[in-house]
Amino acid sequence: MLDLSGTLASDDFAQRARHPDFRSAFSRTRRLPLPALAASLLFMRSSSQQSMLDSFFSSFCADGSLVREVSDRTFAKARSRLHMPALFGLNDQLVSRADAVGLVLRWQGFRLVAADASVLMPAIRECH
Repeated sequence: MLDLSGTLASDDFAQRARHPDFRSAFSRTRRLPLPALAASLLFMRSSSQQSMLDSFFSSFCADGSLVREVSDRTFAKARSRLHMPALFGLNDQLVSRADAVGLVLRWQGFRLVAADASVLMPAIRECH
């Protein structure tokens, strides 16, 4: 419907995703190709990189077994060669496609966005 996998695998996205300092990045077949790197960044939650990578790649296994496909060092190296504005463009494209098919909720013409700017600050000293 939104064709995210087609966009991630396209040559156009690969051109935009290459960092200007690394023009040959993501041109060879590696253990962490560009579509998998971008998908893992979209999947990332607040956890350690290695546990996130393990859970991401185990989701590809039919039996749910843990497969350590790449290390956190490999992930960091691949991520350093990624041009981040490409992900911003991917986000804009995904939101516009979702809006076109009616998946974006609107209230009086405005897109509904929830945000919480509070910060949890645990007490350093005992409270009374």
